[in-house]
Amino acid sequence: MRLLLQLVCLFFIIVLSTEYILAKPLELSEAIKMALTSHPSINAADAVYKAENLSITPLYFPENPKIGIMSENNLKSWTVSQELSFPSKYYYRGLIQKQRSLFFKEDVIIKKLKLRASVVSTYYEFFQREKTLELLKMQKELLTEIARIAESLRTVGRTTIQDEMRAHLEQAKIENEIVMAEQDVIQSKAKIRELLESVEGDTEKIQIQPLEKPKLTVTIKQLRALFESLPTSEGLAPSLKLISQQLAEADAQKSLANSNYFPDIEFSYQKSLEKENDDKKIFVGFTIPLWFLGKENNDSNAAAAKVIAAQKNYETSKRELQSTLRALSAKIEAKENILNLYSSTLIPQGVSIINSSRSAYKAGRIGFLELLDSERTVYQLKITYYQELKEYAETIAEIESNLGQSISSISFEGVL
Repeated sequence: MRLLLQLVCLFFIIVLSTEYILAKPLELSEAIKMALTSHPSINAADAVYKAENLSITPLYFPENPKIGIMSENNLKSWTVSQELSFPSKYYYRGLIQKQRSLFFKEDVIIKKLKLRASVVSTYYEFFQREKTLELLKMQKELLTEIARIAESLRTVGRTTIQDEMRAHLEQAKIENEIVMAEQDVIQSKAKIRELLESVEGDTEKIQIQPLEKPKLTVTIKQLRALFESLPTSEGLAPSLKLISQQLAEADAQKSLANSNYFPDIEFSYQKSLEKENDDKKIFVGFTIPLWFLGKENNDSNAAAAKVIAAQKNYETSKRELQSTLRALSAKIEAKENILNLYSSTLIPQGVSIINSSRSAYKAGRIGFLELLDSERTVYQLKITYYQELKEYAETIAEIESNLGQSISSISFEGVL
């Protein structure tokens, strides 16, 4: 009997522990770390970079030598030959591949930054939708209370049946909004599940901790100064660094094309296999760029044109990036002011007004529509605040994604 009780207790402990693990809130920093280490897009990009990096060393080596056996008029001999390119060609081929691998390395970082921004956006969207659902349910409870007040006031002749009907109508509207909000929450959970592939268990069990307003670690003035310094600090901007790798590769391609004017070399050694014949032959040959007017010249000119194209792409991307960051800095400044206005002024004033409106309605000093309007306004202010908070966090993550460095309290671990 005692053993049976122990087994039952152990079973309940396991069940409760499993429920706790599945329902344990997932912190944003932990979610970012999980996404960066497990998402297939990052793993695929990292594999491509490793493959490109491993392809560098072979390009510094010549082609394998050739060994053959020849029979001519019953005379047999063996031959070994080796083709060698002009030495600078090996260097530039390796350099081209090295720049290409650095391009894919930077591409991995860019994908990580975008994935991080997506996780931040999804998390704050989930939080905003949960808060909206919570506020709508609170509003529903409040309307139920107002409907009871209207009903009690009607029984004593202090209000009309129309007010009571309006209260019930508003309840029906809120019910519909709650259904839509619940669907939004489910969609956000599904998106979190897609981003965090290592999350186990039912999607409905996913929970996140309450999110606060991210804190900037730089001032808006410092941020704008950083944007203006991009032309001399492209290492801070992954998109510019990506194009700079393309430019370096184009320069190496141009140098390789110019190396084609120099001759390649071929060595061969031949020795007879006949015992009574000790003939040996050595051959050394050189390629001659005889058709340089139609071949080498055009190759060199084409490579030079690609360098110019890469330079112009770099300049275009730099201008576009600066324009994007300027717009984002203006947006983040506006969002910060709006959030401060809501939290310090609008919402507190709205709560104060609604409290006085309820008392005034019970006392018959204001009508039902005035009370309803004040109730709607306060809850809409709170819903709008969380919407603004989501957009504020998204803007910060977008700036950090474009800039390639952290400017806020949001976790940046594992990106670079």
